[in-house]
Amino acid sequence: MIAHEFKLATKSIYNWLNQRKIEFSLNDLPEHGVRQRRNLDQRSKYNQSLGRSIILQPYSLEILSEISFNRSKSFFDC
Repeated sequence: MIAHEFKLATKSIYNWLNQRKIEFSLNDLPEHGVRQRRNLDQRSKYNQSLGRSIILQPYSLEILSEISFNRSKSFFDC
């Protein structure tokens, strides 16, 4: 509201408050903690709950190398 009255960016006013260039406490603001809160990325929390990690999957490197070796061998045998 103050930013609109003075035609200033809200971010500029918050920067001045954080740098203590204005003698006013952030706690005195009516929406303190609401406007300054960053949006959290919800995708990472969602993706963590899906499935198992690649490391925890039952395939070992030996099995994967045998599969790839057999595929390449049959391709060149033709």
